[in-house]
Order: sequence, then C-alpha cells, then structure tokens
Amino acid sequence: MVQPNTDIFTPNHLINGNQWGWLTEYGRLVNVKNINGEWWRLITVIFLHSGVVHLITNSIAIYIIGRHMEKRINKISFISIFMICGLISSCFTMFVTNGAVGASGAIYGLIGSYIVLMIKRGEYILRDFKIIEIILLIAYLILPNLSGIVTIIAHLSGFVCGIICSLILDKIKTKNEILK
Repeated sequence: MVQPNTDIFTPNHLINGNQWGWLTEYGRLVNVKNINGEWWRLITVIFLHSGVVHLITNSIAIYIIGRHMEKRINKISFISIFMICGLISSCFTMFVTNGAVGASGAIYGLIGSYIVLMIKRGEYILRDFKIIEIILLIAYLILPNLSGIVTIIAHLSGFVCGIICSLILDKIKTKNEILK
C-alpha cells in the first residue's frame, strides 16, 4: 500500500516527470472513449502532476490566488469552487485529450471567481497583490496556453466555471441577506 503512494516521490519521477504509465494507473484523465467507467479520474486528475516543476507551478498559483480569496470567502466556498471547477474542466478536457494531469482548470476557476468577486464588490482587482505575484500570475495565465488546445480547453472551461460559481455564490449570499 505504501509503495504505490511513494512512487511519485522517486527521483526519476520528480526529475523526469510525465510517467504516463504510472499516472494512468493512479488517475490520469484519459479520453472519454477510454474512460471505461473509471469516472473517478475526473477528480483524481486534479491531484496528479507530471513532475516537480508542474507541481511547484500549480502550488505557487494556488498560494497566490488562495491568499487573496481566503480574505473574501470562507474555506468551504473556496474548496467547493476549486473542486467544482476542476471537475467541470475535466469533463470538457476528456473530450479532446489522450491524457492530462494537473489542477490548472481548478486554479483558472479560482482566478475567474476572484475577478467576479472583486468586480461585484467594486474593488480594484489587483489591489492587494505584490508586483511579483502579478508577474507570476500573468505568466501562469499566458505561458501554459501556448502548449495546445487541451490546455486552452481545460483552462477556459475552469475559468468560465469559476465565474459562474461566483455569480451563484453572490446570488445565494444576496438571498440569505434578504431572508435575515
């Protein structure tokens, strides 16, 4: 039981990444034609990464956007937006991919959600961001999308889902305030 869970931390995987056999066995998203009833892949894909650089890049992005969102929404809403956007992104991506891993669809969802929150509250979107965070987020938003249609679909579907999640949260919040 311990061995399969530690394979991702082997030097070979951390250095070389993209070990599709291992990643496929443990939850990589596959094309809808090959999913064979393994719908759990729509969630596990969010927690798998193709190497240490991929993991660190996504971790930094989650830290930056999460740090600012946690000041504005509660933890349950944050986790819900992350998971819903990751799931929706996976649903769209499985139609165009032969294999995908990563949390970027969920992260783009957080970014879309954050933008809506700030606009709805009339706040300047980058108000609390440090310059290095702005530079890193811009790089995160642009560079991965240069790699092809799969990433663009994952990111765009996550981003749009994040916008929708924020609009729904805003409606729920408004309704709860009216009922008080």
